[in-house]
Amino acid sequence: MKSVIFKKYARALAAAGTELKIFEKLLSELERAGAEIALNPAVKIYLHDSRVGSADQRTLLEKAFSPALSASAVNFLLILIKDKNIDFLESVLDEARRLKREQENAIQAEIITAEPLSAKLKQRTVKVLSQKTGKSVIIENFTDKDIIGGMIVRMGDLLIDASLRGKIKRLRNKITQLT
Repeated sequence: MKSVIFKKYARALAAAGTELKIFEKLLSELERAGAEIALNPAVKIYLHDSRVGSADQRTLLEKAFSPALSASAVNFLLILIKDKNIDFLESVLDEARRLKREQENAIQAEIITAEPLSAKLKQRTVKVLSQKTGKSVIIENFTDKDIIGGMIVRMGDLLIDASLRGKIKRLRNKITQLT
């Protein structure tokens, strides 16, 4: 149910931002505001307090984030606050970024490796994944020494485990099944 809620807001944000040609700016502003709200418990409590009127909440947002927030960003935050969904802001922004990549025919790939990818290997990986998906690929590299070697690729619902740890685990499962 929660995913339906934040997807609805993300689609609305994407539509408005695209129509006004400020999508990237809106995302950036809302990300900064979300980080500030998360770091300031007093602001978070104030924004959740149903006894506080929307005019007072607007004033707080404008004063706390001025001039960093445009009127469009303030209005979007006020909608989330009014609907009691401000806690979904991060999920809304994640989905909105995914929609933006989709508009640009791009896909986000999380690459997990034991060591950081070199620039050359990163380029090669982008090229291979772009050829496979037919989309522009944006890579985010994470490290996890536990995978030993190789890589794990996550793109949307697709998971490719080409790690040494994964291969050992699959081999162990095959041996166990044979005995």
